[in-house]
Amino acid sequence: MRRFLDRRIVWGVAGLLAGIVFTLAATVLTIRSTIVQQYRSPYDFTTTVEKVVNSANQHGWRVTSHALEQEPSQEKHADHVQVIHLCNPNLTCDLLALGRNRCVAMIPETVVVYEQKGDVEVAHVNTGALGRFFRREAAGSMRAVRADDREILGFLAKR
Repeated sequence: MRRFLDRRIVWGVAGLLAGIVFTLAATVLTIRSTIVQQYRSPYDFTTTVEKVVNSANQHGWRVTSHALEQEPSQEKHADHVQVIHLCNPNLTCDLLALGRNRCVAMIPETVVVYEQKGDVEVAHVNTGALGRFFRREAAGSMRAVRADDREILGFLAKR
């Protein structure tokens, strides 16, 4: 009887550990695909950058953009890279009105447009998903950012 109980305990502990490992792996894979959004553009590089900038301006976002120049000594992973910073003054003010709030740093959106092997890709961080980790009031503003993201990047096909 003692050996039977020892085996049950060992199998119980092994099952518990396997469950923990499976849960952690599933969580990491889900978070990776949820936090970073990536889209394939049907347009060329220059047109994609112009469309993102124009769409952001139409939705009341301030835009700054700069191309990343790679050092000649670096291995080239992308043909062109454009970093676009978006800021919505109204949403930033809403977050600042909440008082001491660290998530105000999340409102400036960074959108990266890059061309790799002839394909134009657009990537950015899903602030709506990150907003779930903050206070309720801040989460509302961050969901508003996500709603604007959907409209600004609506012309792209989800990858």
